Amino acid sequence: MAPQTSSVIECPPTKKARKESAPGVSGHPLGVRPLGNLYLDSQGSSTTARSEITGDLRVLGEEILLGTILRYLDGKSLALLGMTSRAMLAYTGLDELWKELVCGNENYRGKIEPAEGGAYWRDTYYRMRGGWKAPRVDCRVYSDLLYQPFLLRNLPMPAEISSSKSNIERVDVSDLSVEDFVRRFEKPGRPVILTGGMKGWSAMTKWSSDEYLMEACGDTVLLCGSGDLTMRQWLQYWKNGGCKEDGQLFVFDGEFRETCPKLTKDYEVFDYFKNDMYDLLNGTVYRPRNAWLMVGGPGGAS
Repeated sequence: MAPQTSSVIECPPTKKARKESAPGVSGHPLGVRPLGNLYLDSQGSSTTARSEITGDLRVLGEEILLGTILRYLDGKSLALLGMTSRAMLAYTGLDELWKELVCGNENYRGKIEPAEGGAYWRDTYYRMRGGWKAPRVDCRVYSDLLYQPFLLRNLPMPAEISSSKSNIERVDVSDLSVEDFVRRFEKPGRPVILTGGMKGWSAMTKWSSDEYLMEACGDTVLLCGSGDLTMRQWLQYWKNGGCKEDGQLFVFDGEFRETCPKLTKDYEVFDYFKNDMYDLLNGTVYRPRNAWLMVGGPGGAS
């Protein structure tokens, strides 16, 4: 079975934190604060509370407002509703709402033009609908529901978590024959991490180059979870801030060998996986996919 091939791209450094943000986190683009900060508000005005500036909709509660009303509105309706008050601008500006409008639209498949800015998907939607500029307003709304997604995608991962030790045995491929692999790991069903097998792969250098990836598959539409992007668009998405999303898009494509054949010359399948029982199904529609192209930044997960 062919291995999963991957490329991990580091995320740009976080900008300098602004006042009223969590340590190491830049300010929310629409001025949303954690709910607890309301009690420390120096203005001492009750109009900063969500319940005072959302009109009759305040009786619904923010979970119902977001989950059963706003998520079913189209982009124009969201934009118009956001003009009614600072609070509604904050709630209609939740980036997940705009992400669904962009990635869930079949007409945008392979045509997404990522924009820059903190309100990432809202700006992207505006750009694709004619280049409107999303407003930048300090809404001064206090809501954990709105602030948490922003916090999660900007909060640095503690070193003790990212450097946790693995208890799975590691074996260098130069010290492991196919027969030993079968005897020690395949037959008893023991997991193992193989190391040193990619030293001769040209992918180790070529796939770190944006220019090479765009040459190899820049205009090929790739499966990216909830949305489909070309490699060129994904690289633009990542550079413009997509890597800081709570649920970031990452390439997870099982057809790259057919759509991006140039990439298949950059790696070699380990001897341990060159043959498997599924070979009996080669040439048929029943042969399951056994290799995926995975490209993403730190924090990406399936």
